[in-house]
Amino acid sequence: TTWFMTAIALSGVIGGPISGFILKAFDGLNGWHGWQWLFLLEGLPSILVGILVFLVLDDRIGKAAWLTAEERQLLERNIAAEDATKEDPPISKVLASPRVWLMSLIYFSFVIGLYGVSFWLPTIIKATGVTDTFAIGLLSAIPFAAAVVAMVLVSRSADRARERRWHVAIPAFAGALGLVLSVVWAHSTLLAMASLTLATMGILT
Repeated sequence: TTWFMTAIALSGVIGGPISGFILKAFDGLNGWHGWQWLFLLEGLPSILVGILVFLVLDDRIGKAAWLTAEERQLLERNIAAEDATKEDPPISKVLASPRVWLMSLIYFSFVIGLYGVSFWLPTIIKATGVTDTFAIGLLSAIPFAAAVVAMVLVSRSADRARERRWHVAIPAFAGALGLVLSVVWAHSTLLAMASLTLATMGILT
């Protein structure tokens, strides 16, 4: 699961420098601002891949030609066995559960932290005094690269220890601390970057 989720962090590692390059190199070309080129050049590949996924990706195990017949049957049996143990309570019962609200609040907090970093990281870096858009793009890749390493190491530790709560709680606290320190040390590029790196590692982990 972690290797799959590292795609979020890797998109930041790759996307940051590319975005910075487009903003700097294409600004003014054909009378367009850099951000307009950014929307076009990064939006078109996403649309094309979306269409490709819709046309090519199998949406049922039974249709997956890249699995053997035995593998398809095994997976379908496993899912059927899992479905047999699931409950389907009415929505009123779900909304009355304190555990549902607690877990929703926890996940909401993670998502808010992640969006805070994803949307505002370049702006925060710029606020520390870095003005070159390509340099901002390069610097924004650092926290996400560190997050990939942290995600893999912490998940391996959680698997070895067969423990989940502290492996979620400690990174969560680290992410919160990093966000707070990035504001406290906003005057220093080095300290702010260290704080944002800690925040990104904690949140994504």
